Amino acid sequence: MMQSDSNGHLPTKGYSRSAAEEIRHRGYRGTNPIITAVIWSMILMKTLWDMWSKYRMRATGPRAHMAKLSTLRQEFRTRLWSDCGMTRESFPVEMIEVACRVRCTIVSLGLIDTIKQEFWAELYLSVTWKDNELKGKNARDVDWNNQWDPQIYFVNAVRVDHKEQWHTIMENKTDDSTIVKLSIRMRANFKTLMKLHSFPFDYQELTIKLMSDWTVDHLQFEMDRDTEDSIRSDTFTYSTEWVLHEHILAKSVEEDKAKTGARNEFPHYHISIHVERRYAHYLWNTILVMFLISLLGFTSFTIPIEEVEARFGVTVALLLTAVAYKFIVNAKLPMVPYLTLMDKYVLWILILHALMVVQNAVCLLFSSVVTRTTIIDYVSVVALGGLVLLVNGVFAVTAIRKTRRTEREITKLNRAYEQSSGRRQEAVVPLLQDPEPQ
Repeated sequence: MMQSDSNGHLPTKGYSRSAAEEIRHRGYRGTNPIITAVIWSMILMKTLWDMWSKYRMRATGPRAHMAKLSTLRQEFRTRLWSDCGMTRESFPVEMIEVACRVRCTIVSLGLIDTIKQEFWAELYLSVTWKDNELKGKNARDVDWNNQWDPQIYFVNAVRVDHKEQWHTIMENKTDDSTIVKLSIRMRANFKTLMKLHSFPFDYQELTIKLMSDWTVDHLQFEMDRDTEDSIRSDTFTYSTEWVLHEHILAKSVEEDKAKTGARNEFPHYHISIHVERRYAHYLWNTILVMFLISLLGFTSFTIPIEEVEARFGVTVALLLTAVAYKFIVNAKLPMVPYLTLMDKYVLWILILHALMVVQNAVCLLFSSVVTRTTIIDYVSVVALGGLVLLVNGVFAVTAIRKTRRTEREITKLNRAYEQSSGRRQEAVVPLLQDPEPQ
């Protein structure tokens, strides 16, 4: 017979440390050998059962038997420990993988800030999953603080103006299961990384990123195949600057553990909207003005060679004007570590005017020799004129190619959205027809 110590605990000598700690954690005393034998028998049965479950899942695949084995393990442990007077909370039970189906409706979109790389959106999000434990219950009578929750939060939300959520319980008549629906409606500013290489002939992907605190072994995000995602274009407030494409691309994203440095992998879900920039404003107010400034630089050659100071006045004034426009362009862009298409064009115009200033300085050096100065003028006009034509021609061709490329990519995205919508079973449900919170 095992003798307990002065505190009533079983001796740890001769037993594994984990088993002894588990016995002490359960609060059992070693005064009764029958209880001790029952506890050790249950620990042995638990170990053998886990070994058999792992072998079975390894042999036939975890996806096919995960739900069945987890359910049997839960029933076995519940019955086993209830016979000893223990509750369900006193023994941890592994969770099975829960599939959460996500649907999103963008109610309103606005405030697309290129400098801050943010956008404002009002959205309605619904997340559904199966929970047969709530079968036959009313959502108003359920304490949702004690129920399982997907623990969703928005990763790239920088400021939330308003947020409300509610639960709804529905019955699925096809497989007689109970579905829980979590509805979230919020207005917030979201951070997004904009690609501005083709500015102002670019389009942007505005992404809303969801994440759960459960690991990928416990939860998986899926697209709701019954009802398609939608976006309201009539409430778009930035239509003068952007073209909103009426499609939403949503997908589950795998987390890169090498970048996050996290030990566990968590499920992510991205909801993407695409907007195309209207470039007419930049074409008429910046690009055309810079082109005219580059042409005005050639007026300095009409001034006689003897009046070099007057030539300096014209070229330097135009150079300073181009520099001022460079600051105007920079004020409309964030600090990015690369040159946009607009930056390259403005820089080439600055280089052109700088070459004109250098040409005036060369003419000043050879002002005593009129013949050489005249030859330098002719060569400079031809060279700088060819440079202007080359720069503007390359820019025009590049702008056309960028525009056509944007149109092709947007067409592919629209086609992908149409194919995804064709696989769904129902049309979009208007927001006003969603069930009210219970």
